[in-house]
Amino acid sequence: MSDPITGLLAALWKLIVSILPAAAGAFISLRLNTADLSFSKRLLAFLAAFALGHYLGAAVAQQYALEGPKAEAASLVIALFGLNLVAILAAQLPSLFEIAKRRLLGETQP
Repeated sequence: MSDPITGLLAALWKLIVSILPAAAGAFISLRLNTADLSFSKRLLAFLAAFALGHYLGAAVAQQYALEGPKAEAASLVIALFGLNLVAILAAQLPSLFEIAKRRLLGETQP
């Protein structure tokens, strides 16, 4: 009979190994990011890059039948570039909202 702790440790190890490439890519990109972002925007960018790397990396690996280190590399690369994409979008959101508001509501005269 298998010990329940062994199964739990195996499941925990499998979870850690599956999220490690995306977390590493997002962390490396966060350290190299030079954009002037607040803590909350940096945290949002990190979490979004991690999610992109984890989910989109798995989708790319499945689409192109990548296994092992190639699938992990896909997750790492997507998270690496995903953080910069998310950070740029987060920095531009206020101006994009302002442009949309002006277009929808018209120009306001001061």
